[in-house]
This record gives sequence, structure tokens and C-alpha cells, in this order.
Amino acid sequence: MDKIAIFYDNATYKNKIEYIFNYIFSHYFVKEKKIELVFNPLNDNQSFIQKIYYQDKKIDNIFYIKPQRLIFSDNPINSHDLIANEYLQDEMSLYSVERDKSEKKHFIVKREIQFDMIETIFFHISRYEEYHANQSQLDHHQRMKSSEQFLVKHKLYKIPVVDHIVYMFLKQLGFNDLNIKTIYSMTHDIDAIRKYPSFYKFSRALARVAIKEKKVSKVFNLVKQYLQVKITKKDTYDTFDWLLLENKSKEKSIYFMSGGKTKYDNFYSIYDDKLQGIFKLARDNNYTIGLHPSYSTPFEKKQFKKEIDILEKVIDNKIDKARQHILHYSVKETLDILEELDIKFDSTFGYQDLVGFRCGTGHNYYLYNFNKEKQSSVQEIPLVVMDGPLLMESDYDVLKAEKIIFDFIERNKKITKVTFNFHNSTFDDMVCDSKLLKKLYININDFFEGNIE
Repeated sequence: MDKIAIFYDNATYKNKIEYIFNYIFSHYFVKEKKIELVFNPLNDNQSFIQKIYYQDKKIDNIFYIKPQRLIFSDNPINSHDLIANEYLQDEMSLYSVERDKSEKKHFIVKREIQFDMIETIFFHISRYEEYHANQSQLDHHQRMKSSEQFLVKHKLYKIPVVDHIVYMFLKQLGFNDLNIKTIYSMTHDIDAIRKYPSFYKFSRALARVAIKEKKVSKVFNLVKQYLQVKITKKDTYDTFDWLLLENKSKEKSIYFMSGGKTKYDNFYSIYDDKLQGIFKLARDNNYTIGLHPSYSTPFEKKQFKKEIDILEKVIDNKIDKARQHILHYSVKETLDILEELDIKFDSTFGYQDLVGFRCGTGHNYYLYNFNKEKQSSVQEIPLVVMDGPLLMESDYDVLKAEKIIFDFIERNKKITKVTFNFHNSTFDDMVCDSKLLKKLYININDFFEGNIE
């Protein structure tokens, strides 16, 4: 096993520093290599393949990163006060998180990294800015507004800035044959299984359109659709027969709701007979079944546990994967609940209204628990592309959405992972042109099939 020595002099932030170095050297890029990190070795005459210094004192001819002591500080800083500076290496742009603006520089000069990449990576993957966000930066669901987030403000959310830094750093250290081909995953959140489960629900939808939107054409289309559903018995949300069959990605997950107690929940019963066929389709097509926890669960362990128990009983299998409903997640509270309930994978960290990399990476990684000041047992699977935000960005024009998504894929065909999320209920003519959206979904999956290793 190859050994790498890491020297640092900031013992106060030991856990954060070691968390980031462990993240770098266990990244997907080097997952097939066996690397042992030795922190502050007393005997540095061992056979280390590399030595890296992250301290104030520079050592000549050794890889060196000067600490910024801005994020690793007792005084939390708001993302409003931070700058993204550009650094160049091998025709790739890398972006820092710093206090002061500077001109373009090279990423590495004589083995010295020109910005504190350790703090920069921690800032992004730990969701530091969300942990320290003030109330004015949050929306009515207590989520940090995308417009307030660092990567969005600096127009960097369309690229995986963390993956790029890690890749270039490893390359400069002399690692060859890195795993850099982008991998893809398709997932589904099941918020509802029927558009019109009752006449009462239809009446409420009709009243909402008539009173709030005041669009006669939309009222007419809603009535027409309702009558078609009743006559043909084919609900517009019943897209499972082709949605699950067309998914050609290697990794695939589907998230079901099994409870809830707010107006944002309970659009179906997990005991509905219709779900048995959907569960079977999911299993037959190699989906992992996860929980789509209800609106109150980010703060309520008891409710979360109840929903896990119900879904496990219904599908007769253990649940260790979750994605929060409407991405409702508390950076300060939810992770503790996930750990206590033995959820191993979360896939909530995506933008609620944009396509892009909220964490600066598309690859799985272990979250950092600020309350316990250590790496958690929960792996985040960043959510990069969701149907709703894609349609928002394209003004619900599916042809425009197709251009946006394939431009995005082309731009990120290397050095990351892209996890998609398509709801069964989005393929509805009241939302957009459902036939064109189905075609787009199939085209995306055909692309997956042609790019599976």
C-alpha cells in the first residue's frame, strides 16, 4: 500500500483537515488505488510516495499548501463576503473560495498550490455556507435560496468545481490512469401515483386554476383531461410502465413516500394496491427502493422512523437510502437524524430551481457533521439534474430543455457524476408537452446506454 505523509500545524481544526485529505485520496478518481495517509508522522523517513505540507512554514521542493485560516476559523464568515478567483492549470480553470479578489494565476508554481484548496473543498462539500446562512438567505421552507449560494452568485454552478480541483491536484501529484469518465444515475421521486384520486381533489385543482391563475384555457384543458381519465381509465401520472423500463443507467433508485402530516404530504397511501405492481417493476428493473421522507421529517426523528418502518414492512426490505421531499433538509438537524436511523445514503443536495452542482461535486462523498465535528456515516449522492428545475430554466419549453441538458452533459462528460431525477407526475400536458418530455427522457437514457463502461 502506498503511503502519503500529510503535515499540518492547525490542531484545532484537525478533524476538518483530515476529513478533506481523506476525501481527496478516497475520491472516485483513485478508488482502485490503495493509499494510506499518515498525518504528522513522527518519523518522516518512512517510504512515502509523497509528502504534503499544509502549514504556515513552507518547505522547499515539497508539495505545499499555505493555510488561509478563513473557513477554519472561530469566526464564521458569510458567503456574501467571499470571492471566487480563477486559477489555470493545463487549460483547465479552477476556482477558489477567498476573501480578496485577485488576477488569474497558475494553480501550482514550483510545487506550491496557489490557494487554500483544503478550505475551498471543505466550504463546498460540508455545505458550510448553508450551516452559517442567516435568515434573510432562506426561503419559506427554510432552505438556502439558490440565488444566495456562492456557486450561483459566481455563475459556477454548471461545473463541478470540487471535482476539477481534486482531479488536477491528483494529476500534479503524479497519479496516472485516473477514473475520469463521467458516470450517470437516474432516479425517481414518487410524490403521487394518481392525478385525480377523487372528485374532491379534482374540484380543488379546478378552483385553484380558476381563482388563482384565472386562465380560461387552462380550466378547459383541466376539465377535458379529467373526463378523458374517467373515460379511458388511464391516469396521466401512470407512466411507470415505460418510465422504469426505459431507464438504462447502471445506478437507479426510486423513492416512495409512506406517510406525512402536512399539506405537502399524503398524496397517496403506501398501502394502495396499485403500488404492488410498481414495486415489482422497480425490482425487476434493478432499482434500489428508498424513502422519500415527508415534509416534517428533517426535524422530527420519530416521524422519520415511523415512515421507514412502514415502507420496510410494505416492501419487506431494509431501507438505507433517502431523498427529502421538496428537498426539505436542515443542515443543522437532519444529518443527526439520518445517522441515528442508520440511513447510509442521502440524495437531497440539489438545487430546487436550477440544474447544477450544489456541492461542487457530482460524486458520492461522506457528509461532515458539524454538531459532532467529524465525518458522518452518511454518504451524499448529489442531485444534479431534476425535471422541475430543468423545465423552470427552459420556461417549460421542452425543446429548449433538451438543448440545455445536452449542452450541460457535453460540458461535463468527464471528471464528475450526474444524478438525474424524473418524477412520474411531470409527464403531464398540464405541465408541459408530455410527448416531447417523454422523448427527451428516452433520449437521455439512450445516451446513458451508449456511455456505460
